[in-house]
Amino acid sequence: MNDIKRPVNSHKAYHAHVYFEQETLAFATSLCERAGKKFGLKVGRVHQQKVGPHPKWSCQIIFAAEHFDRLVPWLESNRQG
Repeated sequence: MNDIKRPVNSHKAYHAHVYFEQETLAFATSLCERAGKKFGLKVGRVHQQKVGPHPKWSCQIIFAAEHFDRLVPWLESNRQG
């Protein structure tokens, strides 16, 4: 049985941060680009340094409630850890 608590779609707008390190830069960049193209979303800069409160390098994906139920599971299944 899968005990993972799934996020609930309860807002109009969202953003997700994809965290990565130098060793996973190419994969993370590709993942963000694929998400942007597949779902027609705005993808922010790929930060190759810690920015703000974020504990690792990151890239932000901006999306609306209408994309939530498809994007979140897609990210979970394509992020490779």
